[in-house]
Formats: sequence, C-alpha cells, structure tokens
Amino acid sequence: MNVLLRAGALVVVAAVAGCSVTVSGDGRPGEGAREALALQSFLLSPAEINAAMGAEGMVAAATQSTLVEDGGRTNPAQCLSVSSVGQEHVYGDAGWTAVRVQSLHEEGADFAHLARQGVIEFSTQAQAAKFLIDSAAIWAACARAGRYAYRSPEADAVWLVGSVDDEDSVLALVTPQQLGEGWTCQRALAAAVNVVADVMTCSYDIEDRAAVTIAGRIADRVAG
Repeated sequence: MNVLLRAGALVVVAAVAGCSVTVSGDGRPGEGAREALALQSFLLSPAEINAAMGAEGMVAAATQSTLVEDGGRTNPAQCLSVSSVGQEHVYGDAGWTAVRVQSLHEEGADFAHLARQGVIEFSTQAQAAKFLIDSAAIWAACARAGRYAYRSPEADAVWLVGSVDDEDSVLALVTPQQLGEGWTCQRALAAAVNVVADVMTCSYDIEDRAAVTIAGRIADRVAG
C-alpha cells in the first residue's frame, strides 16, 4: 500500500502492517493559518457530492469550524479515527491550525445517503504528512480488531472493519454496519501541501466508494 502526499519533495516511507506508506513533504510551513471559513473553498459542493454518490437532493445539513468531540463513544479506542471525521482526540496536538467539517444528506430523518467531508490545515506540510502516516498505522490496528462499537443517543451500533487500502493515493477502508440492513460507510484520508482531507460516506450501496473520490478531489483542489 502506497499513500502519496500530493505536493512536496521529500519522500518518507514507513512500514504499516506489512504495507508501505509513502508521503511527500519538505517541511516548509504553509502560507500561514487560513481562517476556517477560507477552507470552505476546498470542500465539494452539494451538487458535486450528489454526483459522486449517485444521489439526488443531498444538502448541507451542518457545517462547523471546530473539531468533533465524541471520543467516548467508540470502543476500542484505536477505532476512533475510523468511526468519525475530524475528531478532536484524533487530531489533538498533531499541529493543526484550522478546520472545516460539513455533513450532507437528503432532507428529513430517513435519508439514504450521508457524507461528512473535513479539511484540516496543519502548520507545516511535514505535519500533514506525519498525520497521514500515523493514521495508516492506527487504521490498520482498528482493521485487526475487526469491529468497533459506537454509542449514540439513538442506539448503539456495531461496525465491521475491512482492510486498509491505498486507492489512487488515498487511504481508505470500508465499514459495514453489522445489523444495518446493508448500511455501509467508507472512510478516506488524503493529504496535499499542509492540508488533510478527512471524508466519510454512507449509503445502502455496498459498492459505493465515493469517499475516495471526494477525498481525492479535495486534495487535488488544495494542491491546485
């Protein structure tokens, strides 16, 4: 498995569960921390998300400029970075400076598609590269566990965890809900310059791999 940071010069290789993770970066600082609102331009529009997921009617349901804090809901803890996008306990002191996270789905409570897209800016390109390498190792540990439980106000759910893959330079894995009647999510992580794209998509289409497409397009837009 090779995960490539989409802009940079220095190549670093680390072994993860029998795979190699390759990222590029020269450690140069970015142009300074962007305001979180400015990161919005890297996110895909609702129309682009609909096209990527083969859906109609998905709209932005929530957008925030803070990390997500629900770290106590996932067990085992090493699956926290798999279970949700933009987690405070995952990014912690990794060197991030700004964040923009958005959730999209069809209107109403009974939606058929869900997407969460996040862009997290780091102080330097090297920090973004390191976060990608560290995440590959953490995701592999979660995959070895094979499943995780997630507690929500509505109900507890168990999610199965597939193997970690590199799809077009995007870190990815699939997490079907154990008793979700086909409800399946995909996680994807990519990095470009000093920004990480953190994406989750969920639907009843078990072949859906939209998260990789979305994360890749965000990374290309950042590297642009």
